[in-house]
Parts: sequence; C-alpha cells; structure tokens
Amino acid sequence: FQPGVPSRKNPFTPEGNVRLTNALAEYYVSAFDSQKQLYFSQEGFDDFYYGKGSSYPDAQGSIGVLFEQASSRGHLQDSINGPLAFPQTIQNQFTMSVAVFDGAMANKAALLDYQHNFYKETAELASQDDNAAYLIHEPQDSWRLEKARWVLTQHNIRYQQPREDIEVNDTVYKANSTLVVPLAQPQYRLIKSLFSTQQDFADNTFYDVSNFNLPLAFDLTFAPMSSRELRRAKFTDNSPSPAPIVPVDSDAYAYAFEWHHYKAPALLQELLDKGVAARIATQPFTAATTQGNLSLAAGTIVIPRGVPQPQALIELVNAAAVDVGVQVLSLSSGFTRTGIDIGSRSMVPVKAPKALLVGGEGVSPYQAGEVWHYLDTQVGMPVTLVEQRHLDNVSLHDYTHVVFVGGRYDLPEGVDETLTDWVRAGGTLVGQTSALRLFARHNWLDIKLSSRQDVADLFSDKTLTFADRSAHNAQQLVAGAVYQADIDISHPLFYGYDAPQLNLFKTSNMMVFSNASPTVVPARYTDSPLVAGFSADPVANEIAGSVAVVAEAMGRGRVIGFTDDPQFRGFWYGTNKLMSNALFMAEAIN
Repeated sequence: FQPGVPSRKNPFTPEGNVRLTNALAEYYVSAFDSQKQLYFSQEGFDDFYYGKGSSYPDAQGSIGVLFEQASSRGHLQDSINGPLAFPQTIQNQFTMSVAVFDGAMANKAALLDYQHNFYKETAELASQDDNAAYLIHEPQDSWRLEKARWVLTQHNIRYQQPREDIEVNDTVYKANSTLVVPLAQPQYRLIKSLFSTQQDFADNTFYDVSNFNLPLAFDLTFAPMSSRELRRAKFTDNSPSPAPIVPVDSDAYAYAFEWHHYKAPALLQELLDKGVAARIATQPFTAATTQGNLSLAAGTIVIPRGVPQPQALIELVNAAAVDVGVQVLSLSSGFTRTGIDIGSRSMVPVKAPKALLVGGEGVSPYQAGEVWHYLDTQVGMPVTLVEQRHLDNVSLHDYTHVVFVGGRYDLPEGVDETLTDWVRAGGTLVGQTSALRLFARHNWLDIKLSSRQDVADLFSDKTLTFADRSAHNAQQLVAGAVYQADIDISHPLFYGYDAPQLNLFKTSNMMVFSNASPTVVPARYTDSPLVAGFSADPVANEIAGSVAVVAEAMGRGRVIGFTDDPQFRGFWYGTNKLMSNALFMAEAIN
C-alpha cells in the first residue's frame, strides 16, 4: 500500500499530501500488524502519473492511496509465504477498508484543513507562475481540438474561446481554431501537469509513464501566454458551432474530401462499405469547387463520377458525410487549376482493407486491443483476430493486410514462407514495436535492431555497486516519454499531416537502424528527439537519427514498420492515423 517511493511523487503534489498519506498509513500498519499479516510500503510504486487512479486525487486536494492485494488465482494458491486462500484475500481487503475509515475519522480535522489550504496554496502558485495561460491551436482538424475541449471539461478545467485572433510570441492564431486555458483556477496543478515538458526529475525511476502532455498526445500546437498577452486577448462566452455539413452538388463532376480530419478514415470506410469507388490523390492539386478554387493536399480522397458507382451515390455521400462529420467537396471539372487532373494515373484506386490482426499467446493484449479498439470505434472497420498458433490454418488470400503488434512470436512451421509469398503477390504486412524483431529475423524488413546489451553498453558499470543496480537499470529504460521525428509529409504513410515533425510516444528503448533512403524511411527521430519525459542522455543520443517508421516494397506488396505504438492506450490521437494510412494508403506506396 501507499505511500509510494517518497522521491517519486508528482512535483505538483504538496508535501502536506505526503504527511497525511503517512499518517493514514499508520492505521493500515496497526491493523495488519495485529493480524501478523505481511505487507510492504514505500517501494515499487510511484505517485507521479496523475492519470493513475490513486494519484489523480492528489491533484484535487484529496489523498489518493493505492492498495494491492496479491491474488489467490481462484480458491487457493501456493506463494513464497505459504498457501494464499481466497477468503484471506477478502479478509485483507476488509481489514484495509476499516483501517481507512479509522484513519480518516481520526484525521478528520487535518484532512479538512488540508483540503481548504490546498486551494488557497494553489491560487498562490498560479499567481506566482511566470505564465498566465496556455494556448491550444489546431487549424485543420476540428475533431482533435474538440476532443481536447471535451477532456478539459471532464476534469473541470475552465478554458476560454477567443473572440478575435490572438498574437502570442509574434505568431497569430485564428480565433475559431484556438482555445486558451488560464492558469488562475482551482485545477492549476492538473493543468501544469497536462502541459508539462519536464525532462529532469529528482528520481528517474518510473512505473510506465513519465509524461502525459495533452497537446502532444493530440498533436496540437500549444504555447504559454504571458499575463500581458492574456490581458490583450478578447474572449467570448460562446463556443464556436460546428460548421454545418453542406450537401454535395448533384451535377458535380466528382466529389472529394481531405485527409487531415481525424474522422476522414471513418468516412472513407463507410463509403467503401456502401460500394463507392474512391481514389487517392498522391500529389497535391488545385480544383474548382462550389466553394471556389481550393488547394487540396496529397492524400485527398476523390470520388469520380466517371467510373461505375452505386445508383444512389449522392444520397450515400451526403448521409455518410453527416454521419461522420466531414465535409465533402463538389468538384466542377476533371481539369484542375494546378497539379494532377482527376483522371491522372496519380489518382490511385482505393482497395477496401480486409485486415487480419495477429493475437493470442505471446502477443501483447494491450497493443492488440488498442489496434482493434481504434479500428472498431474510430474507423468502423471490421478486423479478424487470429491467434498466431493458428496462422497456418488461415487463407491469407482473403486479406489485404496482416498486422503484428508487440510480442514474442514463434510462428507455425512454414508460415513465414507463406507470408513472404503473400506479400510478394500484393499483400501488406504491418508491424509495430517488438514485432519488428520478427520482421528483421525473416528479412521482411532490411533493418537492424538494438539489443539489451547494446543499450547496457551505453552506460559504464565499472564502479557500480550491488545496491545501485536498480537505479542503474532504470537509467537504461524509456518509460513513457515523448520523442519527436522528422517526417516526410509527401509519403502516403503521412498523408493528413501538415507539419514536418511529429511527436511519438515511446515506451521502449528498442532502436531500429537502417541505411535506406528517405523514400524507404519516411520518419527518423530528430537530432535532439526528446521532447518531454525522462530518458537518460546516452539513450536519447543513440535514438537520435534512428528509424521511427519504415516502409519497404516486396514484389507487388509492401512491409511497414512502426518503431513505437501509434495507438498508445487508445488516446494518443496525434498518431492514430498512422494505422489508417498503413491500411488505406498502402497501394500508394510503390
């Protein structure tokens, strides 16, 4: 039970919280001592990550406490302390619950005083902060900005909507695509954590997350605002209404929608499900539309009317656009003002993906679940899950994509050759995190991966004592930090992105190396890749310039590899689309 490791608390959690946590723990200690039960505290767990249930209350003027009871795995289990029975686990939970009530009642006055003073101290901290607010901005994708708005609301964080454009640090931000979060409010501590880019910590040991910056996760631009900039800004009490979806023109030559919107993959999936034929613009173009001449980026989806389409095409397009919330444009001609024409060979037909996701024993259930969750809930794409031990019983010709997430793989005999032949015939193989070791082993990707020893060799152990080995090993880990990569936004895997850098969430010190050209490696970590969270300098320096994303042709197919997990915990919305691009845009990789 908590308190956790004293040096591993969130920097915005006051010391008064620690004192009360220790005071309450005296009652747990007394209760378990009286029963001669074994327990431990102040080791193994931290109080850093506010996204954890026992740490979140610490940002709210409350005392969050974690209790963990070892499982009996059913009725009875042998343990190093002898047999552990199910009734005993219940007894321990009950004992702890009563002890919590006893401790809370005995410390009632102190708890109430702490809560009262917590918000007074919070207000003082906000008044002393060098910044007065944070600005969040996203000009292209209203969905991710709206999602940030929703998260702030859920946590009682007040934000303001600009009435006029805002200038911050010589940059002008459009009012309707900007939010401002003032720091002078009760949730100051939580806000500071949600916008933190801290890289140096008193204790560098983390459970699994060392940064949880909201704008970085959602791929939103953010910037601190001074008190002067905040005073100059004009705000309105009204949030901007979503732009209405305008029906398409029934006489249009073709229809199109851009790929930068988060829900664009969902719109494409819905249209493909209805039998609509669509094409990917692999180069930018300027088209005449009912809204005037518009410049459309590579990755724009075009629905030509000059190819066989469902009879109710117009009704299908309008209904899908409203359902998903993405505007579809009406193009008046196949001749574009600049760039490729609608009939160009650079307009690549879209094949409806039929994805197989490998799961089962040895495969990370977290990562498999994240991919399934994203495709199911955000894209509306059905996915077939197959255990790796059954892959030899599957007809791969029924699928366009096979996805391997992190895990330990021992494929049935002959499956590697079958997969190789399937890719050469036009299939797309997608892998992420430790699955890339499988890809390298079978030469599906021409890459080299770091080993544990490679990472260990970055640190000297000549003077290492036995007592310091845990801290030494922690230095070698990347326990949930944000890294930045240079990306090629003209590459199909990065359609829908408009900035030359992308923030990726890294949970492993695994590094991928390749000497291939940028057309094969469209994303490499920058020269100074660490953006937020902890990584020891030797690790961050070694990651610099290494591979973040790789895509190699193999026969008529291709193999795609992501060093990191684009779907981390289902909320890293800034990189979700990489999986959609691997599925929908694969045919454009040649």
